[in-house]
Amino acid sequence: MSTDVISQSVPEDAPARRVLMLGTSPATRGGIASVVRAYRSGGLFADWPITYLATHADGGHWRKLGVALSAWARFGAWLVRRRDFLLHVHAASRASFWRKSAFILPAAWRRRPVIFHLHGGEFMRFYEDECGTLARRYVRYVLRRCTRIIVLSGSWREALESITSTPVDVIGNFAPSFSLSRQRVPGRILFLGRLCEGKGIFLLLEAFAKLSGEHPDAHLVCAGDGDLDAVRALAKRLGIEDRVEVAGWIDGNCKAELLATASLYVLPSFAEGMPMSVLEAMSAGLPVVATPVGGIPDAVAHGEEGLLVPAGDLAALCDAVGSLLADPQRRQAMGTRARAKFASSFSSSAVLPKVGRIYRELGVRRRQSGEAVGVLRQSAAAE
Repeated sequence: MSTDVISQSVPEDAPARRVLMLGTSPATRGGIASVVRAYRSGGLFADWPITYLATHADGGHWRKLGVALSAWARFGAWLVRRRDFLLHVHAASRASFWRKSAFILPAAWRRRPVIFHLHGGEFMRFYEDECGTLARRYVRYVLRRCTRIIVLSGSWREALESITSTPVDVIGNFAPSFSLSRQRVPGRILFLGRLCEGKGIFLLLEAFAKLSGEHPDAHLVCAGDGDLDAVRALAKRLGIEDRVEVAGWIDGNCKAELLATASLYVLPSFAEGMPMSVLEAMSAGLPVVATPVGGIPDAVAHGEEGLLVPAGDLAALCDAVGSLLADPQRRQAMGTRARAKFASSFSSSAVLPKVGRIYRELGVRRRQSGEAVGVLRQSAAAE
């Protein structure tokens, strides 16, 4: 193993470490914020001495800059005043990686253990296709100075192990459990995610247009932020605007209602990590049609919890969605298996102990009863 990797050994008489967790504000929209909210609701913050520091937030340039500078100042105070803490960094690619490296390297240089928790599905594309020689060298340098790396799927472990000797653990995301419903609306297809090309929403609209004649009762609900106007414009151009609902960003009871009443969940993405929306659909007992990218094949086995189609393949997407619309018994069987898979592999009881195991190995002890939960309060942070 490279000598650049911080030692994982922790003396038994060493003081207990706290965890300083960095990521985007839980009040923002997006995958990392959803994961952090799930960690909090699932009990990770109650069980372990975690203080959360938001390093990024929605808003204009100056607001984002202010949040970043404030976070760095608070992080610097921890670095100077606290000798025993573990830095747990939630990051993705591109700007997220560059921002977080400014926290990772000072912590590593000060001999604080660092967990690099990778989200998003385009890190290797970012590394191989978008970074030049010096940038790739810098990425490898940052990764080697982390103590552990957490990725969301086995394929991502193989990818990261090809560029760093830092130990890589696979820990999938988990989602809160949604209630089952016996009031499914026949033909209701649900898409949850950013309304953009990369998520396959425009391909889904084309597939739905081709299927609309054969399935006159089918309708599509598109929920998420992004380019809502472009989705509406394409639906109108395809002649399906009266059967496509563009719901925009939803959460809470609205999301629960859609998951409870849909018959089928579809996410034809071109790149993913481990999408929270797929796990949410599985927890609600929905069969899933998706693409075999990122960690999706770890969650959805083709023909078991749903159907997997090649990214960008319009004909295959039409066949998969059409076959499930026409077969309610198969949908129900797949949805039952999806919920069982969620409970065994992607619920809080399945995932959070894996995070806790890494914390223990790096010298963090569970909270004592009655210990207060730490949060660095700032305008971007949300309880």
